Parts: sequence; structure tokens; C-alpha cells
Amino acid sequence: LAALGAVDSALRAHVLASLGLALAWSDPERRAAISQEAVAVARRVGDRVALAQALSSRHFALWGVGDVGERFDVATEIVQMAVADGDVEAELRARVQRTGDLCELGRMDDAAAEVALCGRTADRLRQPYYLWWAAVLRVSHPLFAGRFDEAEQLIQHALALGQRARDPNAFQIFGTQIF
Repeated sequence: LAALGAVDSALRAHVLASLGLALAWSDPERRAAISQEAVAVARRVGDRVALAQALSSRHFALWGVGDVGERFDVATEIVQMAVADGDVEAELRARVQRTGDLCELGRMDDAAAEVALCGRTADRLRQPYYLWWAAVLRVSHPLFAGRFDEAEQLIQHALALGQRARDPNAFQIFGTQIF
């Protein structure tokens, strides 16, 4: 970042976004400021790829330190960009983020609709990683509604899909949900 100097460029936006993610667990205030700068630089240079990466970094940076409303707005912008670009995978990843934001906002009906849309999209893509995420999301409604037997079956199914996808986070997500 120092070697790039202060001149706006798509590369500078990418580096800032990556640095914001790298600071995810060590320096919440700095990661928030850096991710905000990444978005600003990407907007100024008008690079959509850099902006998508910067917004994704910003969304992550806002967990725990930011306003859930801003986080939801960021995820919504990513969804809109992905739809406009025809990037179904980016859209699905952003919708997964939006689902968590909607749950945090207490908008459970909207979250359930987003989960259903994610599931249909994952079924269409037929990629193990996205099928796993759709299964993970399907757990939320019965879990929050206190339907624990139903939730436990869905959690077990999600773990099996996560293992098939060989995602290293499958056991962590399983453990969190089963707890």
C-alpha cells in the first residue's frame, strides 16, 4: 500500500480492501476505516470489480463495529451490482450476507424469502459449496422459531453437504448451529 502511494487507482482499492479483510480479527477500527477508504477509492476511479471487492470487504468490516443498517445497504448494493452484471455466484454470496443482516434486523419474513431465493439459486448452480450454504441458511427459520428437532435434522444435512463441498468451515458452522 505504501508503494502505491496516495494516488487513486483500482489497484489501490483492491489492496485497501484486502488489507481491511486481513485486519478482520485484530484491529476493528482500522479495518472499518480502511474498508471505507477502499469503497471511496473504487467509486472515484469507477472500477466495478474493485468496487465489488471493496464493498464485500466493507460488509465484513462492519460486523461488530458498525451499523447493521449500513451493512444491509452494502449487501444490497452488492446484490444489485451482481444482478446487473449477470454474476449469479456473486449475487448468491451477497444474498447470504443479506440474509444474516435481515435476521439481525429482525426481518424474519424477508430473511425467509431470501433463504428460499438462495436455495433456488444454489439448486440451479448445482455447485457443492453453494448447496451447502443454502442448507446452512435453511436452518435459521426453524432454529429461531424453536423447532429444534426439525432444525437438528437440517443441521445434520448441512454438515453432510459441507463435508461433500470440502469446506473447512463446515464443522465450525455445524458446531455453532447445533450448540
